[in-house]
Amino acid sequence: TTTTTDTAITTTSTPAADPVPDVVINEVAWAGTSAVYYQQEWFELYNNTDNDIDLTGWKILVSGAQINFSKINNKVISARGYYLLERKEDSVIRDIGADAVYTHTISTGFNNNGGKLELLNPDGVKVDEVDASGRWFAGDNIKYRSMERLDSTKNGSDPANWQSNLGSRPTGQNVNWAPVNGSPRQSNFGYVMLSGSQEDAVRTLDIKNSPYVVQSYAVPVGKTLNIDPGVNIFLQTYGTMEINGTLNALGMRDKPINFISYPTSTAW
Repeated sequence: TTTTTDTAITTTSTPAADPVPDVVINEVAWAGTSAVYYQQEWFELYNNTDNDIDLTGWKILVSGAQINFSKINNKVISARGYYLLERKEDSVIRDIGADAVYTHTISTGFNNNGGKLELLNPDGVKVDEVDASGRWFAGDNIKYRSMERLDSTKNGSDPANWQSNLGSRPTGQNVNWAPVNGSPRQSNFGYVMLSGSQEDAVRTLDIKNSPYVVQSYAVPVGKTLNIDPGVNIFLQTYGTMEINGTLNALGMRDKPINFISYPTSTAW
């Protein structure tokens, strides 16, 4: 007697990944800046493609209300480039011109408790969405840090895909010429300014945000600054780094820590 056993073959399939949006909402300064004009909000788009994109006819909704543009200086977002939108006037970011100036249909601007941003192309198709209706994923209205996207190719409504700004950059100043805690029209990583006295008990300068730029930075007694292997530290002219606490800067032969002059500076 011959017994034949049929073996069932089970196959599994991996769901197709969501397509990468051509343009995304990359940074949101929902709390504005530290300037007297506290509602001086701004936000930024990023182009994920290798081609320039004409934004004529595109729409942006904030909590369901379409924003209006009072001034458009530039209709095109460049390949792998940024597009800066400033609220009410072109001096919100004093040293970087706005690509567009906008107003909300809601006169009070972004709600500090949260909001939903939607980006629609001229055909009305939603290209990107940041649904932070419950509360903003990052940023604050104490230090006026912006909310920065970690990965422009991943879900904009995932709270884990956002961070609070880590510090000001060499460029990006508010209407009073004070640095903004954001990275307008520049990468959300790298070139973080090190200035003032370290507030955190332990701070780590990691490779993801290298290089860092030292203006005048102090590590007080009882606090620790860690610098990971491979990190570059730029020093501006007349810049200083004073360590009264603990500095752990242990480079490796293939990943040295480099202390070098900032490109526009004269010396370390």
